[in-house]
Amino acid sequence: MMNELKNQRNRSMFQHLSYDQGEPLFSQLEQAFQNAADYQSVGVGYVGKEQIYLCYLTSLVGSDHMIFQLEVPEDATNTNLDSYIGTKYTVGSYKECERAICTGKTILCTHNSSNCIILDTENPQQRGLQQPQTENVIQGPMYSFNEHYSTNIALVRQRMQTPRLKIWETTIGEITHTTVGMMYLEGVTDPGLIQYTRDKISSIQTDSVQESGELLRLLNPKTGLFPVAVTTERPDRVSASLLNGKVVIFLDGTPFSIIAPGSYFDFWESAEDQYLTPFIAVFIEYCGLWLSC
Repeated sequence: MMNELKNQRNRSMFQHLSYDQGEPLFSQLEQAFQNAADYQSVGVGYVGKEQIYLCYLTSLVGSDHMIFQLEVPEDATNTNLDSYIGTKYTVGSYKECERAICTGKTILCTHNSSNCIILDTENPQQRGLQQPQTENVIQGPMYSFNEHYSTNIALVRQRMQTPRLKIWETTIGEITHTTVGMMYLEGVTDPGLIQYTRDKISSIQTDSVQESGELLRLLNPKTGLFPVAVTTERPDRVSASLLNGKVVIFLDGTPFSIIAPGSYFDFWESAEDQYLTPFIAVFIEYCGLWLSC
């Protein structure tokens, strides 16, 4: 009974594959990744008379999403895909498949299909949560962002558990396709600021963006006496800024987020000022301002 239900699910999955005129998707992927040593295309069974292939980058894919079944007929040994463990699959065209492989997903297709099934098998390489390196505090949370975009979004979500927390996403870089996200609090952040920031990010044309400082320079090419935004690696400071009506920009691959717009006093504010009484916090800020003069 279980095998019959599994076969029915597999058949319903492969019904999404189409066979239009033109060069098959499998051939296009083989050509696009022909000199990539970590690219693999493995036959894992048949659907009807069409052989099924898994296409992926071994350096980005996790092995715990697939379960294979070993079959030993009389003339050979075959390894077939038994089941997939992960989030819901999607169907994509060649461009979507090419992008999916580069982000650590696995493509399921046949030799002659014109589209594919995208399986979420990403295994991101990232360090664990650590103490902030540039914004250490005595009182307050002792963890910071890391280089993984989804982890950083999750850290803010855990502190602000409301559906009013919105995220707009896009990619930057004609070559790197780096994920960029703008976070804001609906009903608090000025809609004009949201639209202005979206337009500024969408207008960026470059081959790649590797760090938030580089992104900030592209957003504001005119240098002035004071920066127009603040960078931070602390989720609590991001949450406080969102409550104050600011937008926060996250970039995949860096632990530093961008808080905009920035004011003069933002650069004198310590990460733990919000945990002190107002009188003490203001007194410390003015002492620091007086000592720096």
